[in-house]
Amino acid sequence: MNNSLKSEVIQACLQILHARIAELEETERSAKESAAGDTKSSAGDKHETARELLQQERDMAGRRMQEALRQKTELERIQGASRFTQIQTGALVDCSLGTFFFSTALGFVSVEEKKIAVVSMASPVGLALKGKSAGDSISFQGKEIRVNAVM
Repeated sequence: MNNSLKSEVIQACLQILHARIAELEETERSAKESAAGDTKSSAGDKHETARELLQQERDMAGRRMQEALRQKTELERIQGASRFTQIQTGALVDCSLGTFFFSTALGFVSVEEKKIAVVSMASPVGLALKGKSAGDSISFQGKEIRVNAVM
């Protein structure tokens, strides 16, 4: 593992978040347009129900946007981080289970033909591996995990 792999993982994560943010912005714009075009109706209760559903959709999109922006900020802080010797937020870790990038929970990214799990330190595997170094082994959910490298 090298620094360029870690940089590519961070860039892949940022691309996912930029796409998510753009999608949420489009959802918000569309909901605003729907609300503006549906200002008055003689349908009474049906109209109020539709407006409430639109508002709930906007509220949910707003919460998802806040989360995506928080994740983006967290990743941007990691970019300048140096190599690590112990597993912590910002570490890229190769172990017997696969390769993990500990930052914010985003699922899997593929970089240099490697499938990398992007997980939070608050995840079960993050908590189990926190503070471990290359060469350490732990038991996790009945499996032996050996840490091969930490970057």
